[in-house]
Amino acid sequence: MNRVLLNGQTIASGDWGGNPTDTSGRTFNYTLLSPEIIGLMEVYKTPEARIDEGSIGGTVIVHTRKPLDLPKNTIRGSVGYNYNDRSEEGNPRGSALWSWKNDDETFGALISATHDKQDLARAGIEYFGYTTGANIPASATITGDGSDVATARVPAGINSAFFQQTRERSGVQGALQWKPNEQNEFNLTGLYIKGKYNNFSESRYVCPACNNDLQKVTSANVQNGVVTSATFGDGAAGQPYAQLDANYRESTVTTKSLNLRHDWSGEKWVFTTQVGDTKATGGKNPEYLMKFLMTDGGYNYAFDGQNTAVNYDNGGASNWTLPGSPAGLPAGSQDSSAMQAGGIFYQKSTDEEKYFQWDAARDLELGPFTKLLFGYKYINHNNGVDARGNRINTTDAISLTQFNPGTTPSGLYDGLGASGDLTTWPTASLNSIRSYLLSQPQVRTVPITAPRSR
Repeated sequence: MNRVLLNGQTIASGDWGGNPTDTSGRTFNYTLLSPEIIGLMEVYKTPEARIDEGSIGGTVIVHTRKPLDLPKNTIRGSVGYNYNDRSEEGNPRGSALWSWKNDDETFGALISATHDKQDLARAGIEYFGYTTGANIPASATITGDGSDVATARVPAGINSAFFQQTRERSGVQGALQWKPNEQNEFNLTGLYIKGKYNNFSESRYVCPACNNDLQKVTSANVQNGVVTSATFGDGAAGQPYAQLDANYRESTVTTKSLNLRHDWSGEKWVFTTQVGDTKATGGKNPEYLMKFLMTDGGYNYAFDGQNTAVNYDNGGASNWTLPGSPAGLPAGSQDSSAMQAGGIFYQKSTDEEKYFQWDAARDLELGPFTKLLFGYKYINHNNGVDARGNRINTTDAISLTQFNPGTTPSGLYDGLGASGDLTTWPTASLNSIRSYLLSQPQVRTVPITAPRSR
């Protein structure tokens, strides 16, 4: 909700591709800076003409330290330790700053570095919206408070999500300051940050709203207009739909910026000139996507607003499979007889801004008016996404048992009100997913370029 500026200027931002609705943002994450280099933070809750446009929450300006303001050969540092109780992994972090200036205090240099690593694990129980029970058959056994099952709300999908990520970031920030006389001051500041955000997410979900699955309900309980529990049978109406997804993303995000500022101070006037460039890249390079489908048996669910349970007739790894595709189909065929296993997707996001700014300020003694401010700013901002991807079909039938299956860690879903097969389920090996997709016949990828804004 806030916009963050570094020394009054925008810093480009890139994303690691985890959220397709969150493309290159309008704000820089100042937590990527080493804490030792931060000198002052200003918060503006209302917009001002002299400041780049804010946002709903306001504008935060982070001012970095200047070498002439610090004692000669200043050395500062900090260390820390992060622990994630779901991944059960911990990592150290550290940062340091060194600042120097000459004896005349007319020239100085400053450099700061930071390194941070985090091993994250997240778990979630997700609902994919709601539908109605209109298609629940009359043959189903209905219990509850007598509410009409046809108009009662039914979860469209219930998902058990497991996300793992290693975030490793290194950054360097620097500054040169030259003050040849009392009237002139030059400041050159820059930063470079590189981070790796590789991540692996898996989800297993039931989908009552898929494939007319409500016709497979054999029993349901209705309370206050909500189907709070239901059983889906594998009978004459067919196999209920359930899916296990595996997505692996390789992502590197870089941010760089260079800004040159000149200040001239006279008796009453102050003139400031700034010119700079900032650029960030991110995205997925690539993302491997794969699915498995439940082969046999049904399931049941129950929830009450605080607790959720899903149980399968057979939730083991051998029951999550994909059939083979007919021989003779071309790679990536969209024929109805082809079974898509997944695909490989590439996406690169770019965010860049070049700018020139000139400001003037004059002290006044005109009653309530104490200062006159005016200026000019030119901005050329470009951002966009270049993407390409393909469809990969199966050749032979496959089973999750071929992908070095493991099991979700114990305690992963503690505190989420989850039980049954939502908390303990088979997972695929990251490397086996990647190896399988790369081994299958590949179709040529088609580039997709999103519009760029200026």
